[in-house]
Amino acid sequence: TKWSHEEIARRMVELAPDDSVRDRIVPHVVSEAYATVLPTIYPFPEQIHFNRAMVYSHANQIEEALKELRRAVGLKPRYYRAHFEMAGLLTELRRNDEALLAFVAAEPGYTKDPEFHFRYGSALARSGDKSLAQRELRKAMELAPGSEIAAQAGELLGTLG
Repeated sequence: TKWSHEEIARRMVELAPDDSVRDRIVPHVVSEAYATVLPTIYPFPEQIHFNRAMVYSHANQIEEALKELRRAVGLKPRYYRAHFEMAGLLTELRRNDEALLAFVAAEPGYTKDPEFHFRYGSALARSGDKSLAQRELRKAMELAPGSEIAAQAGELLGTLG
């Protein structure tokens, strides 16, 4: 099977006994030379930027990952997965207002995804928007009854009153 850059980066970081492998390979995968060759053989440039973002993310270069995700959605504004990944990274950085905008942009692609609704609801709760947070958390519970996500959503919903 074909592996995406994201899978390769994740496995490389997990399997490397030290940073030597990652330090040799990651710079090549995210290099500008690599990025300029890929569009000639790969017809979806937004996915190139997304894959580079995942490599950066797994190498813990979050700002670089965000730059690549912004490039991806700049090329394809309805690239919902890129918006969702951006929301997650921005949440990690505690840039909640930006994360909420990315969640809103990703929402059309995740209407049936309980994890999306849980994460979006959690971000809304942190921002103080109690009623919207409750709506999203209930949706997560409805989409995955009895799951771990539903349990987490229920716990958070309980704290919101």
